[in-house]
Amino acid sequence: MDWEPTDLQKDGLISRTCEFITDEAQELMQELNCPPSYIACMLRAIANNFEDCSNDKD
Repeated sequence: MDWEPTDLQKDGLISRTCEFITDEAQELMQELNCPPSYIACMLRAIANNFEDCSNDKD
């Protein structure tokens, strides 16, 4: 990966987005009454979709 975020991006938008995703995942886990491992698998599947897409652009 050649792209690197700036410190400002890390401390602002990226940090807020990570916090938002974490909060949403925790709420979903509570609503579904599922184990954390299910949420982790779901987040990995989402991450894999992004990785697959980035490979197409290389």
